Amino acid sequence: MSIEALAWALKQPVQPSTAKFVLVVIANCANGDEFIAWPSTEYLVEATGQDRKTVLANMRRLREAGYIEDTGERAGSGRGRGPGPSEAEGERCRLMR
Repeated sequence: MSIEALAWALKQPVQPSTAKFVLVVIANCANGDEFIAWPSTEYLVEATGQDRKTVLANMRRLREAGYIEDTGERAGSGRGRGPGPSEAEGERCRLMR
């Protein structure tokens, strides 16, 4: 978790608010060095209370608006829970501060 990443995410003028919430949750998973995070879709669904389709749409919005960048890397084995690389479908993304 990076307090700097969370502060950055909270200051962004992201619309709709559901997309901003996804950004904040991703920021909560980011490391403090490079603002890299790898939350799974499953984790984002659980943390935001949004359905899978909404989370994926919000991730697309965030990428298209330049708030996050997909590094193309994936992490996880499909087991475990929480905001770390042990999760299924963990898309590694960089917050574009």
